[in-house]
Formats: sequence, structure tokens, C-alpha cells
Amino acid sequence: MAGNSDSSNGTVAVTTGTPPIEVVPGVNTRRRWWLIGVVLAGLVIGVGGWWFRAARIARLSSECIALASREDWPRLEIAARQWTRWQSAPVAWYWLGMSLKSQRQFPEAKQAFLKVPLAGPRGVDAAIERLEITYHVEHRPLEAIELAKALLDRDPKLASPRRHLILFCAMTFQRVELIRQVRLAIDQHVDLPEHYIYLFLLEDLSFRDGQEVTARWAEANPDSLFLRRVQALHRVRAARDEARLSPTPELTAVFLRVRQEFADAIDLTRPDPLELDLLLLLAMGDNDQAAAGKLLALVPESAVDDPVFWRYRGWYSTQAGDFAGAIQSYREALRIHPLAWQSRSEMSTALRLAGDVQEAGKEQTIAGLGSDLHVDLRRLSHAKSASAQLLARLAKFAKEAGDFKIANGILRRRQIAESSSTTPQ
Repeated sequence: MAGNSDSSNGTVAVTTGTPPIEVVPGVNTRRRWWLIGVVLAGLVIGVGGWWFRAARIARLSSECIALASREDWPRLEIAARQWTRWQSAPVAWYWLGMSLKSQRQFPEAKQAFLKVPLAGPRGVDAAIERLEITYHVEHRPLEAIELAKALLDRDPKLASPRRHLILFCAMTFQRVELIRQVRLAIDQHVDLPEHYIYLFLLEDLSFRDGQEVTARWAEANPDSLFLRRVQALHRVRAARDEARLSPTPELTAVFLRVRQEFADAIDLTRPDPLELDLLLLLAMGDNDQAAAGKLLALVPESAVDDPVFWRYRGWYSTQAGDFAGAIQSYREALRIHPLAWQSRSEMSTALRLAGDVQEAGKEQTIAGLGSDLHVDLRRLSHAKSASAQLLARLAKFAKEAGDFKIANGILRRRQIAESSSTTPQ
């Protein structure tokens, strides 16, 4: 250890032996500027990359809108896929789904729509597209209707979910809910002309393609007893309609065979309400009062709001000579559903038998309008093909029957159709 002794004051100065550091002016300053330059370069690169990415996404967004407006689905698919690679945006997935759906690539389209959150941009639109694929392509109406109800809970004004729900209620003979949903559709201005025809034909509703459609439902949903039951009902009704339209021995034999197969497949002591409805319709058609009486004893309390079950009671009471009871039942049917022209016609008979000839004549006049209209509506290939003249007649009948909401709804729809047809393109 080296040291210096200061003999003058007696202190000792100790050194470490390490030479002092020489500070070179300007070195720290250059290092500091170098670091600043690195940071700035990174910022420039980052901002430039962000700007390039944002510009690319904006261009793809505009391109998707333009391609969709031109219905250029293959190129829209390419642009949308590029967008999803740059950004997993809900709108990008929506456009991809639309391009795939329009090219009939339904499974892939549904997967794309599933990536669009319901609460985000295009969320409701994507959900409606999924609903349509599920209902019409996958033939899974129960799943589709659950989605429709969820969408209507969010927004009762949505057109497509309401219309699918109405169609499903009509196809599955859910008359009480059908009446309610059509009236809600009128309130929200999402009603269609065919909805009024469903209501008019409510007492004996059938579809030309009902058997075919419900057969696909039953096949796609083998675990659904409800859909299998609905398919069986359509099968019997279709055979019955054909035999009534062309009562040849061959068609009559087919109807009797199909009817017997239906009866053999159900528990006649405890039929489901849908099965009970058809059995009562058939018993009334056979003029089988005894069978109808036994079946009416099985009608559940839940049918109290179904106008057709009140019609069955009215018919049975008339056959039993209880005209007062029949009139009461028919009035209840008409209170629930004023368009029930068959109930009105049968009530006029009960009124006449009860001695009230004046009211009987009044009700029969209104029922006659419905009867004539029924003949023409049954000739339609599809409810959607009803002419403006037929709809005007239906509105007139609804007005005479006292259902002004239905009459006004039909006239409003007609005005919309006329204004659309006269609007310059």
C-alpha cells in the first residue's frame, strides 16, 4: 500500500493506486443523440406501418362495399378474406359471410357470420343471415326460431325474424300464436300480404308444399317428436285435400290409407293437441257426432284461445240440438278471430234453427263473401301470388266482419305496393 505522510500536520494521505478517469468532452452528448435517433426511427417506422395498415384496411372496406353493391361475390370473397387477414373486424367477417352465402357455400358462410358479435357492427344483420341459413338450408326450424325470438326481444321492429316466426307458426298449426304474431307484425309495419291469407285460411290451413317441407324438417331433426308429428299432420291433410279436389277412387283410397296409418301411430286415448285438432276436423268431415264428442272431452284448457276448437264445439252442439250452446261457441270463435268465415256460416245455420232469421241472414251474407274469397284463394299456387284485387276483396271482407285492424293493414300494404310500382327507377 503506498502512502504519503504530511509531517507538518501529522496526517497521512492514502491513495488507491487507480489513475483518475479522463473525461473526453462530447462523448456522452453523441451517445444521447444516437439513442434519440434510434427511438425516432422506431417511431417513424411504427407510425408508417400503422398508417399503411390503416390505409390498407380502409381501402379494403371501401372495396367490399362497392363489390357488394355490384353483387360481385367472388371478388368480394377475395377482398373480405384479405381484410380478415389484416384485421379480424366484425364487418370483414360479415362481408365474407355474404359473399359465401351468395355463392351457396352455406356452411362456410354460417361460420363467418358466427364471428360477428351480435352487439357489434353488422351483428344483427349477421344473425339474420344465420337464421335464414338455419331455417331454409339446414332445415333446422326450431334452432332458427329460437334465434328469431332472441332477435325480436332485442328489437321488435325487425322484419325477417318476425316473418320467419309467422311462417313457422302457420306451418306448425300454432293458431293462437299465429294470430298474435300477425297482429304484432301489423303494429310494427313488417306484415306481408301472405300473412293475411294465413289468417283467412286459419280454420283449415294447408300448404301445397307443406308435406315436402316438413318431411325435410323431420329428416334433419330425427330427435324432434314435434317436427315428426307436424310432418304426419301435413301428410294426412295433403291426402285429404287431393281427395276432396279430385274425388277419384284412387285418391280416396290413398287418403283412407294415410289416415289409417296416422291413427295407428298415435295414442287415441291421449292425443297431442295438434293430433286432437286433426282428429276433430276429420270427425266433423265424417259427420261423426259420437267421435267428436269423445274427442272434445280431451281438449285441454290451453285451447281456450284457439278459435277452431270453439268451432268444433259449435258444430257438436248444433248436431246435438243445443243451438244456444252452439251460437255461444261460434261467437267466442269469432271474438277471437273475426275472419273465421266457416264459423260464421255455421253460426248462421244455428241462428236460423234457433229462430233468429234476421241475424242469421246478416251473418250468412258476410260468410258468403268469405266463401267466395276462399274458392279463389285456394286456386293460388302460393299465398305470395295473391293479386291486388284479391287482397282488396279480403280487406272488404275483414271490414264487413268487423276486423278493422286487418282491413286497414291490407289497404296499407296495397298502397305501399302501388307506390313502389309507380316510383321511377
